[in-house]
Amino acid sequence: FSQIPSRRGLPFLGNALEFGKKENLINAIDFYKGYIKEFGPIFKIKLPNYDIICVTTAEDSKKLYNSDGKQPKIGTFELMDRVRRDHLGHIYPSTGLLTVSGDEWQRIRSL
Repeated sequence: FSQIPSRRGLPFLGNALEFGKKENLINAIDFYKGYIKEFGPIFKIKLPNYDIICVTTAEDSKKLYNSDGKQPKIGTFELMDRVRRDHLGHIYPSTGLLTVSGDEWQRIRSL
């Protein structure tokens, strides 16, 4: 985990200021492409309470999930939910399949 590359960031804040910039929220694809160009397909974004590990290729994602056992523990997507709901609601009609479950997941999945 400590060997996964990341931008240095600030003490306690990590990369939160960069991650939370309005232009990075609006142009998230370009933001992540910058990290991929700098660090390759696996990198870390440091935030105050936790780190986000980004795996950007299907092959690496498959390896990760296949090695996780029958009942993998998949982290929540609370930050994605909050960003989409509070800052990008005008672009996204919902917060997405990754942030919901149950009847709401089925409703969105059926659109």
